[in-house]
Amino acid sequence: SIVLISTQQPLLIIGIAPGVNTGIAIYDKRSRQFKVVKSMNIVNTLLELQTLSLNPAIKLIVVENPSLNSPVFHKDTVIAKSGIDGFAKKAQNVGAVGRDAVILLQWCKALFNEVDIREHRPSKSNSLLTKQDHATFCKMTGYTGKSSSEHSRDAGMLAWFYSK
Repeated sequence: SIVLISTQQPLLIIGIAPGVNTGIAIYDKRSRQFKVVKSMNIVNTLLELQTLSLNPAIKLIVVENPSLNSPVFHKDTVIAKSGIDGFAKKAQNVGAVGRDAVILLQWCKALFNEVDIREHRPSKSNSLLTKQDHATFCKMTGYTGKSSSEHSRDAGMLAWFYSK
């Protein structure tokens, strides 16, 4: 039998989901496989992006940007569960993640001149794109790697979805 070997470059899509640990995923649209699904702190994410900026196969970067939405958490529920200090902490975390998203977008725009960079606005109508457990993530995307964190799966869902 004849085996054809493709000489085409991969076509890579990066998904980024900011958080305390930022998720980053790299999906190859041609092979339909993930190259990377992981999470790391914001500084290491910025350094990883700087290294990736040298790769001409990267065609699209999608950054989840929760700062496009108004915070949606109910003060009374959060206060009942964790007190006023918990409410203040949650509000602070929401603001920090939004700010990280803006920094990541600015960083990507500065590094990747020829790459399409998009903001993903999380909402109830597109909630299937994120917040999947590991088994569902694997079933939907074909990912066969080891266990993954919520943020890395969110990044993976973005990269996978935007590859279509």
